[in-house]
Amino acid sequence: MDLPRKNAIPTNILGSLKTLFVSSFTAYIDAQIVVSVTDTKFLKLPLTLEEDNEYFALVELSNDRLQQINGGGMPVLYPFQMPENGLIYVAQWIKDNNISKLWWIDPATTEIHWPIPDNGKIDFKPIEKPAKVDFLAYSKARGRITIDIKLEAKGLKDNMKVWSVKNFLIPFTELIRTVILDHNPRLPGNELEKVLNFGYSKIEINCLYSVLEFDFNQSLHIENIELENITNLYYLFGAESEDEIIKYLERFQNKKLIPQYLSMLRQIIKNKAILNSKVATPAGHYQEAFFNRQRSVNIKKIMDNKLPTIAYEENVIGVLTLIDFHTSSIPHFALQSTTDDKAYCGIIDPALRKFIPELSVSFIEKEYKCKLKVIFSPVSTGNAERYEYTLLEITDTAPEIQTKINPDENDVLGQND
Repeated sequence: MDLPRKNAIPTNILGSLKTLFVSSFTAYIDAQIVVSVTDTKFLKLPLTLEEDNEYFALVELSNDRLQQINGGGMPVLYPFQMPENGLIYVAQWIKDNNISKLWWIDPATTEIHWPIPDNGKIDFKPIEKPAKVDFLAYSKARGRITIDIKLEAKGLKDNMKVWSVKNFLIPFTELIRTVILDHNPRLPGNELEKVLNFGYSKIEINCLYSVLEFDFNQSLHIENIELENITNLYYLFGAESEDEIIKYLERFQNKKLIPQYLSMLRQIIKNKAILNSKVATPAGHYQEAFFNRQRSVNIKKIMDNKLPTIAYEENVIGVLTLIDFHTSSIPHFALQSTTDDKAYCGIIDPALRKFIPELSVSFIEKEYKCKLKVIFSPVSTGNAERYEYTLLEITDTAPEIQTKINPDENDVLGQND
């Protein structure tokens, strides 16, 4: 379907639109009834004409047609096929029901590929207006630092439940965990949940909405390392220039933050998602962050082009699938995480090699806690993002015996850690 330049018209002919009714079954089609500032009602249907852009067809509705459409007595396409004023509109949409480009078309002379059958009918429901939550008051009532996360990704539809938890909520939580632990020796990383009561107070997955919380000591408000780190993270989230991004990244010691942040941006870009997040404390601290696809593209481009290769350490619990001393001059390992199914392959640190002959470890059936050195290289011209792993240490996770294979402890194998 072509949109001739001669058919382009000023967007202020329709102006800003407000949604009155939405389809009761958006997985079938995200149809809406909207109203202009002049109280003119329109039926709105999605059309996909070009990749990475959202286009919608709009047709004016009289009060009679509005009642028939809304009551399910008229096929949804009929007002488009027989418009009361002889024409329909095609609009390119942007956030909050604002139109960036607008065209008129004559349905009698233009072939349109509609997303539903000619006789299709849709039940509509009034748009819900949830009560506005005072997030500062919520944090104060809970007596805890609270982090609000809202992710919307229209294209995911029925897959939102599985995708949002696995590919966004859990990685975002790991990003927050990395930030909390940075420059923070008083917190043992493996007992964060116990020490700070860190976790979710709320999860909803029609669109992903979640609240993360952890304990807050008001007497330590000035010296609270967790709050300082979270504050710097939201400064980073708000940064858009190269200088600002690098400045706030330098405030973190653990550079694992960088690939985690890039991964978050990549998910927003890939799924054309919108992320809104805010943080509040009982003492009145408050910050917000907003990401859409275009902003994420801009930030990721700066980070890919300007950040050097970085190194950090990572602890992984999983099963060994390979220890290879024979096929290469540098021994290799392969590890499968049992917490997120991620696979790690790399070399074994020279100081560790003599302490793990092939038969001193079990494969597949036994879990180990492995410390890895990670070398991360961002995307560059002609090269994809790259991770290189070096195995530094292995600890048996079995509760009855904590056997550590560690080059710093020489031949002390099989002893309680």
